[in-house]
Amino acid sequence: MKNKAVRLALAGFLGTAVLGAGIATPIALQNINKTSEAVTTTDTTSYVSVGELWDSGNKSFNSDNLDILYKYLTGNASASYDNVASQASSTTTAANIRSKTLSSGSGYSAKSSSQDVIVTLGGLKWEVVYLSNDTDGEPVLTLW
Repeated sequence: MKNKAVRLALAGFLGTAVLGAGIATPIALQNINKTSEAVTTTDTTSYVSVGELWDSGNKSFNSDNLDILYKYLTGNASASYDNVASQASSTTTAANIRSKTLSSGSGYSAKSSSQDVIVTLGGLKWEVVYLSNDTDGEPVLTLW
């Protein structure tokens, strides 16, 4: 059985740098000419951070960090790809994701209802901004 992963859409001027890193196969890139709204805050209380999503040694997604991302997206400590896919059927914005709370547990930090979700991909920090479905009904997570 093939592992499933939510496809990622990377918005911003750094999208082409990630493409050059050789990990574009599982990722849909969307370049938007908007460079001034990057995440620059060092206030770590305003967000929760997911570790590196890409395992460059195995050339695949890091399943542990992907599971943590699923938990933060849904606010469900036992979340899976199916939970995220179900939630994506009704478009979810950063405000919706920010409103999710999640108690801490094995391998992840607690998330309050006021925190953004930040992921690391290819060594770069990205903010989760949008979760929706593509035309085939598969979830797509947009990162800024």
